[in-house]
Amino acid sequence: MNKKNKKILIILSSAILLLIILFFIFNGIYKAVNCFGGKQNFLIQKVKNPNMSFNFVKPSAEFLLDYSDKVVYKSPELNDPPFSKKENIIGRIIGKPGDIIQIKDAKLFINDKELAEDYDLMFKFRINTNEYTNFTELLKDYDIKIIDSLNNNKACDILTIKEIVDEISQLKEVMSVRRITEPENVLNYNTFPFQIFAWNQDHFGPTIVPAKDMTLSINRRNIHLYKKIIDFYEGHDLYYFGENIEIDENLVNEYIVKKNYYFILSDNRFNGKDSRKWGFIPEEYIIGKVIF
Repeated sequence: MNKKNKKILIILSSAILLLIILFFIFNGIYKAVNCFGGKQNFLIQKVKNPNMSFNFVKPSAEFLLDYSDKVVYKSPELNDPPFSKKENIIGRIIGKPGDIIQIKDAKLFINDKELAEDYDLMFKFRINTNEYTNFTELLKDYDIKIIDSLNNNKACDILTIKEIVDEISQLKEVMSVRRITEPENVLNYNTFPFQIFAWNQDHFGPTIVPAKDMTLSINRRNIHLYKKIIDFYEGHDLYYFGENIEIDENLVNEYIVKKNYYFILSDNRFNGKDSRKWGFIPEEYIIGKVIF
């Protein structure tokens, strides 16, 4: 190999190496919990994150992320593990900082406008038959999860998407299929903020997604919405007693938010882990947008 060809090869090799380095600065492959509860690998485009490096070349979450975008983010379930050890979760951006979000009969509303969701969502459905049925055998060819059998195996609750339910409803053994949702104004104690508000997974809000520099009016009724933001994510000493609320030993009735937050939902709308369980997700917990 002559010197000219060798020089060209070195330049090409260096350029390829630089492209590979840049690719993994901007992107990455992350294993995350999917809506079924299993783990799979996702290719993502990273966003600026104070817990990660090379932020000067990454886009901000505010710039990159739009409604319904899939993201990989860190689970806020446990407070103790360091950021890198927290579990990665897949979810969709539903509410951005400053938005008013509401769930009504499992439909999503952002600032009073329904969000069109043109992707597969998993719900709980109930199948009814006229006689004892081996549902495991009946449904073995369908991508579903059996939750429970009822009425002496004449009925069965499953977790799946609407397209598959439409196919199941055509089976000669099936009498009827309907989606199961929680009733309005009934508190589910597994739903954030776990008290005070009669919210559940299918009826939630309205509530505002906190944004940086937003001033929140706080009182003994709504403090449960913002408690984790104030005392954990933003590091203040919070104490409330009677009708009084103290932050850093100061009696207050409002709070200025220091960070941006998002409302993120799983595609599993029956029992997925998401903001209906954890509340608002800090922007700094978001790793990036899923490419595929």
